[in-house]
Amino acid sequence: MIRKWLGLHFGMSRREYNGLVVLAVLITLVRLCSAAWSWWQSGKATGPTITELAAVRELQALPEARPFALKPREKRSLRRTQRFFRFDPNKANQADWQELGLSEKQAAAILRYREKGGVFRRKADVARMYTIRPELYQKLEPYIDIQEVTANEPRFNAEKVSQIIIVPLHEADSAGLTSVRGLGPAFASRIVRYRDRLGGFYSLHQLAEVYGMDSLRLQQILPQLRLDPSKIRRIPVNQVTFDQLKGHPYLRYKQVSALIAYRDQHGPYKSTADLKKVVILPPETIRKLEPYLIFE
Repeated sequence: MIRKWLGLHFGMSRREYNGLVVLAVLITLVRLCSAAWSWWQSGKATGPTITELAAVRELQALPEARPFALKPREKRSLRRTQRFFRFDPNKANQADWQELGLSEKQAAAILRYREKGGVFRRKADVARMYTIRPELYQKLEPYIDIQEVTANEPRFNAEKVSQIIIVPLHEADSAGLTSVRGLGPAFASRIVRYRDRLGGFYSLHQLAEVYGMDSLRLQQILPQLRLDPSKIRRIPVNQVTFDQLKGHPYLRYKQVSALIAYRDQHGPYKSTADLKKVVILPPETIRKLEPYLIFE
């Protein structure tokens, strides 16, 4: 009964359940042996020997050790001053970033990003920088003050728009996507691989999920792409197998196992409302999967 419940709600296989039982037995045996050993040793307890007493007297006779203290210069090197103030990430210099809590190398990485044309257009772009830890971003977020960016913004007048090649996102291969300004061969291949794993895109903004895509590049390529959401590959949720579903980017291994196990136990899914009964499927995952699912 317990194994069935764990398999239904947590996707636990028979082998994993057997391993859990063996582990519980081993833990119990170790605790029993430890208790028996303590009881047996307590019966043999004796007072300190003459040698031990002599060693204690020698230690007591030693002068009291002075606490270890860093030199003032060492203290300054370990303590990094941090001060928060309103700043524009597109204008902050090396000293500003270091005062906000970044190291010299981390600050230099952000400056290199800007030198290569990178622009912070919204606060979330700062969080995308790998040099800024999530906990530091939470502290910086209230102080970020991004002024309107116009100097490096792509401008498309009527003449240029007529010259833009519109690429169908679902039909294009990696070579075809390289005709999009802002996409090189490596990035085009990355988009095609992600598209194939998803089964197609139902929104152009899903491109933000492609590894390495930032808001600057996304804004540049969106006007050059055409999307037909009807061409996505649908998932027959009541017939799909584990092997067919395990590679989907929106699902983890355990979630696929639980989804299949719940269907086998309770019968076909009738709507997305039934998916909410699988406890390890978050609402956000169900929302992202919904356009791909068909219930038959």
